[in-house]
Amino acid sequence: NINAYINCDAVLTSRYASLGTIPLGGMGLLFYIYLLGSLLYARIAPENSASILYLPWLLCMVAI
Repeated sequence: NINAYINCDAVLTSRYASLGTIPLGGMGLLFYIYLLGSLLYARIAPENSASILYLPWLLCMVAI
C-alpha cells in the first residue's frame, strides 16, 4: 500500500481480481508462457511463424 488512496490490497481482494476461479495474475503467467513457447517454435520453424504468432499478436492488440 502506498497511501490511503492507493491500496493494492483492496484491489487484490476485490471481485475484479479474478475471472471465475482463476486469478488475473495466473492468466497473465499462462499468456507469457504461451507467448514464450510460440516465439521458440517460430524460431525453430520460421516458415510457420506467421500462423503461430498471429494469436499472441491478436491477444496483445485486444489487451491494449
